[in-house]
Amino acid sequence: MVRGEVEMDAACAVIDEALCSGCRMCNDLCPYSAIGFDEAKKVSSVNAALCKACGTCVAGCPSGAIRALHFSDEQVYAEIEGILV
Repeated sequence: MVRGEVEMDAACAVIDEALCSGCRMCNDLCPYSAIGFDEAKKVSSVNAALCKACGTCVAGCPSGAIRALHFSDEQVYAEIEGILV
């Protein structure tokens, strides 16, 4: 904090508010308490500073509204392909 900035990992979860049903299941699943609920919008949101990109919320979201940045299917397939070549 003395430096005036904080380095964070680029990988974290993000919630598409248009797809979020407001069930709050992800809030209970997150082991880092990184997901909060916006009462006004009736959707959940991720605090990127607390998120460790474990993927628990992504796997548990019944509406598919959560995705992990830098872990799309295409990115994972490309990584696997790079290892195999």
